[in-house]
Amino acid sequence: MKNRILFWGLFCSVFILSIFFSNSRGLAIEHISPPLANPEARSIPNLWAWVLPEDEEINEEAEAGMMDQMMANYGNWDNWVREQMATNLQSGNWDQALNQLENTWELDLQTFYGEKAPRREVSLQQLQQTLAGLDQETGQKSAIVYLASRPNSLEVLLVTAETPPARHSIAEAKRDVLFKTAGQLLLRIDSRERTTGRAYLTPARQLYRWIINPLIPQLDRQQINNLIFVTDYGLRSIPMAVLHDGQQFLIEKYSIANSPSFSMINPRFRSLKESPVLAMGASTFINQEPLPAVPVELRMITQERVRGQSFLNQPFTVNNLISQRQRQPFEIVHLATHAGFNDGSPDRSYIQFFDSQLLLNDLGKLGLNDPPVSLLVISACQSAIGNRNAELGFGGLALKSGVDTVVASLWYVSDEGTLALMSEFYRYLRTAPIKAQALRQAQIAMLKGNIRIENGQLVIQTDLGNDIANNPNNNSINNLANNSANNLTNNLANNQTSIALPPELRNLNVQNLTHPYYWSSFVMLGSPW
Repeated sequence: MKNRILFWGLFCSVFILSIFFSNSRGLAIEHISPPLANPEARSIPNLWAWVLPEDEEINEEAEAGMMDQMMANYGNWDNWVREQMATNLQSGNWDQALNQLENTWELDLQTFYGEKAPRREVSLQQLQQTLAGLDQETGQKSAIVYLASRPNSLEVLLVTAETPPARHSIAEAKRDVLFKTAGQLLLRIDSRERTTGRAYLTPARQLYRWIINPLIPQLDRQQINNLIFVTDYGLRSIPMAVLHDGQQFLIEKYSIANSPSFSMINPRFRSLKESPVLAMGASTFINQEPLPAVPVELRMITQERVRGQSFLNQPFTVNNLISQRQRQPFEIVHLATHAGFNDGSPDRSYIQFFDSQLLLNDLGKLGLNDPPVSLLVISACQSAIGNRNAELGFGGLALKSGVDTVVASLWYVSDEGTLALMSEFYRYLRTAPIKAQALRQAQIAMLKGNIRIENGQLVIQTDLGNDIANNPNNNSINNLANNSANNLTNNLANNQTSIALPPELRNLNVQNLTHPYYWSSFVMLGSPW
């Protein structure tokens, strides 16, 4: 009830003020009285809850029923907002359109968390100046891609530092068709049982044609290599890395980050190449599935990949995390544990510590913003994919925790897949120009088959020799070459690293980890820098 009162109070205030300012300032927009919204629209069912049969064909009857239910629950309020936004985009009223995009989705988050935040004014000039400054500082060229779904089209808006925005209205991508295609993609990659098939390519190519194809000329002309997606509901669960042009995945050309709102991103760059990590996790739980690879994961991160401290099982507590950060202001915090993002209010979503669950609403108690954490990694997340509230909980992780960047998984990935990706991510974090590029390189290593399981070991083909030659003064890389724990051996002659898997994982039938199930689940939330 409290959240509902807050939402309607904010809505009425914004609507009354919009009428006042339109009359007094003569804004170039036709104001239409918004239809009454369904007050239950903020708590909706899973968008993609139908079951994919064994033959990998969508259950059309179940799908149609789910679409009808989903559309009815969203009500008319969302449609009205998007029509106003589309009018401004079509008229080239960029500042008004950007404010509608940014503030509408910020209001979604504030309503979900039951919090009130000051309205932020956003301008095209401000966004372009921010991008230009970070492009110069990092040597990477970034672009913001806004996606807004309408009943009869998908609105795609590209903002870069150098040229006017490019707006595309994709009539073919009607909301129900768009959601159906997104659902098909997710249902074909988020299950370990489907890792032998390539049925995901059809929806991955279709989404690429709608979202990326119209932008290619401008992206190529400006040599963009980093994309920041600010997306509408129903699209926030899509792992953009897996979109496919028929020849390669999107991640093979661009690094990728996601945010509910660009204005929520901390526009600062901090190199983490020499930053220590606080790594904590658990391999056994009372009411959760075990994570047998976690001891190897923590040891690998803090002894072979970077320097830092690790705490396994009993010491993995909220109080100890706070205490360790008070002793040393770690800028990187790695949590190898379960986390769940579920339908309903934030108190139904959590991060699992050894002795307790930390609810999403209590994430601020960790004090990760004082001193500030630049990177938070949660390596075993699971989200109610396609559910609006779960999307808000997952997408708002960086905002709620107070950190710049979060790396987390949309669905729970197998232990061996998580270990493989984290091994490479922390290795590339020492050489990549920005955090998003480190995640990109790790995902490429997996999809190219440079990581495999062989004789009870995780075998990684590396370019460690080249790393050492090209970065002779990088202490982290030299430590990686010189240090060797009992479970890791380096063969620099053939650039190969082998990590012994725990006994529970040595008899797996999995031989390669190239399928998107293993690597596309991991996404970067918040700042890519």
